[in-house]
Amino acid sequence: MFVWLAVTLAAPTRGVAADSGTAPDLSIASTGDWVGAGVINANGHNQAVTQQVPPGRERTLVVKVTNPSSVRRTFRVSGSPGTPDFSVQYRDQRGDVTQAVTGGTYTVLVGSRRPRYLYVAVRAAADATTGASSTLLVRGELVGHPELADVVRADLVVPPLRVWGVSYDGKLRCAASFPKRTLDPGFETGVSFTLTNLTEHRVRRVYSSGYLVFRDADGKKLLDTRPKFEGPEPATPPLKPHQQVRLYAFDTRIRWSGPLTVIPVCSGMRLRMPRIVLPVASPGAPATVADAIDLAVAVPGSPFQVCHPGSEGEPATGSFEPPDGRDLPPLTLRCWAEVREENGFDVVSLELVSPSDGPDYTINENGFVFGPPPLPGTGNFLAARWSFVVTTERVRPYIALAFARTVGEGTGYEYELHEGTWSVGGSGPCGYQSAALALYGTYFFLEWISACSQEGSGSPPPSRRVFTVAEPGRPPVTVTR
Repeated sequence: MFVWLAVTLAAPTRGVAADSGTAPDLSIASTGDWVGAGVINANGHNQAVTQQVPPGRERTLVVKVTNPSSVRRTFRVSGSPGTPDFSVQYRDQRGDVTQAVTGGTYTVLVGSRRPRYLYVAVRAAADATTGASSTLLVRGELVGHPELADVVRADLVVPPLRVWGVSYDGKLRCAASFPKRTLDPGFETGVSFTLTNLTEHRVRRVYSSGYLVFRDADGKKLLDTRPKFEGPEPATPPLKPHQQVRLYAFDTRIRWSGPLTVIPVCSGMRLRMPRIVLPVASPGAPATVADAIDLAVAVPGSPFQVCHPGSEGEPATGSFEPPDGRDLPPLTLRCWAEVREENGFDVVSLELVSPSDGPDYTINENGFVFGPPPLPGTGNFLAARWSFVVTTERVRPYIALAFARTVGEGTGYEYELHEGTWSVGGSGPCGYQSAALALYGTYFFLEWISACSQEGSGSPPPSRRVFTVAEPGRPPVTVTR
């Protein structure tokens, strides 16, 4: 998308030579030095600036028109109006000249030592999205000689939403950038965190990560994305003076209606960043609760297809055979669903326990810690939860959790479902407790507890613990203790 601004010499003025002359020399500035001074070409090469313009905000560029010859020259200014994302207004020392510029009738007389200036005010539309861009070209040519031209360029872009804070000692700045100004249900915010050394000295490695706190329109806390499981903070390398590094960001998939208050946090930094308020899109919800459940259950490979919950989420039972054909007893399942209707989408949580006649147990999806909580009963037991954002167009998981306990004899297997395919993630002697978490729900886990005998029921809980965590973009990692 291009906005043209041409600077052209007008008809010769009395007393000014009408020879072939030279092209004008144009340069452009936003907040820094002049760019393009002494460079003359008609394509803007090496004569460009980049200008970020936030939605609803205005930025001013200045174009300097210089006459490199020893006699006065007259230039005519013409150009097109702005674009849907960026409006453009042209001004000189006398005031608004937009109409004359866009009509091609604006002229200026420039002496050899007195350049003329044109001020270009660029405003981004209030609804312009992050990444929206346009190119503003400013062209100057000698009247009657279009081959004698000079062009400067401004690349306009709507930047990410960015907030930051400085550490208590003034040494470090942590910043959070959000590429989306309207959040999409079922998708991450896309936040990125950076850490900058503000000093002239080397700073030792920093143990920190970025996470988000979400609150609803009433101020109620919805989620803190910082993981609750154990483990050291990621470490940065030592920072050179003014060096910037990227921090690991714990994001999440959106499953609440907006507007949402989002508070970015840099762990362990003793600093505070401004909170921001972001709307949430409303793509359209399924017609009924039953439709939403059907769409979530239909995910390829889902074990909930053998125990499809009722139209309102009522429990149903079924038998699930080993998905790889292994010679193991099937899992008997009791499954149900919880549906939360949001503005323009539904949130469906599919839950199960095994054996099918086992006690009721619901996993708190916001309360996971690195280790299973006490589970009901004393024998083999499995509980799992798989939660989705469901719209008329797509089904997106946002978390999956599973807890299990095995006793007795035999070998237990952990099955993993990923992108419609089941595989065995690990195995070991029965007599353990396990916990599994997939932060975005792109993996789903089932401990094959039926492979373990019930001998040992009523004995103390197994002491061996198995933890499996699948972080975004990474395969599951299992730790045994």
